Amino acid sequence: IKRRAFSRCYKLSYIGFNNSLEQIQDEAFMFCTKLRTIRLGDGLAELNPTAFNNCNKLAFFSVSEHNTKYSSVDGIIYNRELTELIRCPEGYTGDVINIIPSVLCLGPWCFSKCSNIIDVILPRNLERICAYAFSDCHNILSLTLGDCITDFDQTALSGWSRTQRIVVGRKFNPVLKYKIENRFCDQPGFPSIGNELPKYIMVKTTFEAREEASQIAKMLIGNRLVASVQLNSLNVFYTWKDECCNENEIELSCITRGDLFYQVSEYIRK
Repeated sequence: IKRRAFSRCYKLSYIGFNNSLEQIQDEAFMFCTKLRTIRLGDGLAELNPTAFNNCNKLAFFSVSEHNTKYSSVDGIIYNRELTELIRCPEGYTGDVINIIPSVLCLGPWCFSKCSNIIDVILPRNLERICAYAFSDCHNILSLTLGDCITDFDQTALSGWSRTQRIVVGRKFNPVLKYKIENRFCDQPGFPSIGNELPKYIMVKTTFEAREEASQIAKMLIGNRLVASVQLNSLNVFYTWKDECCNENEIELSCITRGDLFYQVSEYIRK
């Protein structure tokens, strides 16, 4: 199944994979917001971790016991040897995850946008945390990293705010600790007006499809990043290559606190 083959099929609620399917490429089912469970067959040998990004109701993965590349435990996909966590579904219903002790690597995007999770207990022997592993996990208050971690991708914390904490021990890799601390210190804030930060602001953006705008609105509200959202239909005229063009767009306008601007902006961009 090729890249973005079923992307934005908003009404798609069930997929039946045959056992001959070998590969699911990146973002193949992105924004399929009605999917709830996925069963992967015997022959699957390559699953891109972004294949089901932005499927916020997807709560459970199961993998055939005859598959030689992947396995599933409690609805989460691991490699067959249970040494790498591949992907947790974004709509995972549990709020605390205790990762299997044998896991040495958290793969790219593995917990991205898992908004129900408030705590992840990492294995003591964990060695690697890959790109975007915890991106946009706004409800995780703190994450405790073990001393065995030798490879930590800075993008793993994309979308995190200054209110979220990383806890490390005395023996934790000092270079990685320095990079993580700098990542939070360098995070930009909302520009002030004069010497004061605006108390409340309105953030606007546009989308091509109402379904996508509605989904983002629900996610912003659900993660308590905004107080209210309005969606308006626009008929937009503009110039492109010396021609007058006309398109329909959906405008999203949201009210929030001034100190949340960066989080809202980053969340929408991601």
